[in-house]
Amino acid sequence: EPNFPIIERIEMQSCTWLEGGNRVEKKISYLHLLSRSDSVVFGQVHTPGFDGKRSIYSEVEIATGNLCISGIGYFVNRPVSLQIVDLGVEVNYCKDSCVLDAIRNTVYYGHEMVGVNLIRTRAPEVEFLDSISTEDDAVWGNMLTCMNAVDKSSPSYGELLPNVVNSLECSLNGDVHTIHSILRMDRFLTYIIQEKKTIKTFENDHLNFYAKLIPLKQMWGIYSNTIERIERLHRYEPQLNSFNVAFVQGTKDYLTRAIFIFLTQTTMLVLTMSHIWDNRLDACRIPDLLQLIVSISGTVVVSFMAKQSRDNFNDFADIFPDYTGTFLYKIDMASNYFGGFLVSICTLLLLLMTNDNLDIVLNATALLFVMELDELLVDSNPVWVTSGYRSYFMKEIIKGLNKADKRYWDFEYLRKNRGEHYQIHTPSCSFLFLDK
Repeated sequence: EPNFPIIERIEMQSCTWLEGGNRVEKKISYLHLLSRSDSVVFGQVHTPGFDGKRSIYSEVEIATGNLCISGIGYFVNRPVSLQIVDLGVEVNYCKDSCVLDAIRNTVYYGHEMVGVNLIRTRAPEVEFLDSISTEDDAVWGNMLTCMNAVDKSSPSYGELLPNVVNSLECSLNGDVHTIHSILRMDRFLTYIIQEKKTIKTFENDHLNFYAKLIPLKQMWGIYSNTIERIERLHRYEPQLNSFNVAFVQGTKDYLTRAIFIFLTQTTMLVLTMSHIWDNRLDACRIPDLLQLIVSISGTVVVSFMAKQSRDNFNDFADIFPDYTGTFLYKIDMASNYFGGFLVSICTLLLLLMTNDNLDIVLNATALLFVMELDELLVDSNPVWVTSGYRSYFMKEIIKGLNKADKRYWDFEYLRKNRGEHYQIHTPSCSFLFLDK
């Protein structure tokens, strides 16, 4: 179903056989896909094991949930495997749009393509050690250095930014492979902890204890949350205005500039509405056809631009939830949300009460300056914009690490008394500390 493209149950059996001399071939010999309203079967089930001739059949593997097939594993001397992503949405309580959002954010990452559909690197490790494929293998080095910090440094979170600065920079520059890999790694760590698995990539198995895996997950989760916001930033690409810049930069200079811009916009709109009120009778006259067409067309164009400003406002608030409710958020709403409606209405009335053709042309674009004033003073240089986001997101990572319980970052405390002073809560991948 195009509006509900998920699979509720997957059954698969693969076959490996010797072809010719020493060449091993393999295929999926049985595949059963069950969706909400349809079922498709390929092949048939065979008895697992050697068939007495030349073929070996695997056990029938079964996966249930709200599934998408995101990757296919095909490596020498290993049965064919499918990499499955569970969307984690309740089908009975979720509309089709909710399912599509889950697919876009979990599997397709908003780019309408599968994150990994072919394993090109680390193939032996992915298939023999039950690891996962990532589009950018550099994140594995980041994860290992973070685990080394958890194992040996106190506080361990101080090693996060120095180790991930390259992947953070790639994410800020819009590298979707790096973004996908970081998000995939976060889900992988959650899976490892909740399903009580081990990361077999580690050379030292002592790293697979909860006292190390959970602090690593907490650290990587904070980093992943920031990367998810960067991914939304590249997906929406909002046009920055002076209020947004003041929020991201967080300095008094930009705050002062934003306040004066808002006061200027407000004053100009008040003066315009005062002029319209004083000459309100002129708006009641019947304009000629050409003036009427210009008045309506000009108002429609202004309303389109006002809608674009409102969309930018909503997108920025969605990317930066902590922007909501702030002083800058309120004046931004007044300027670009409610102000857009006022500018559209004032443009129509102003054009209807104008007699001279040249004045009509001037008035058709006059109020656009009021609406765009908060965007005119923003530097559109991509380097400057990226540097502003870089500074903001680095501060957010540090803020998130500081808000977390400090005991997560003290390896000596976590090892003390063999962990008898805290309990493990695997569903949330966290500790429940018993002492204060």
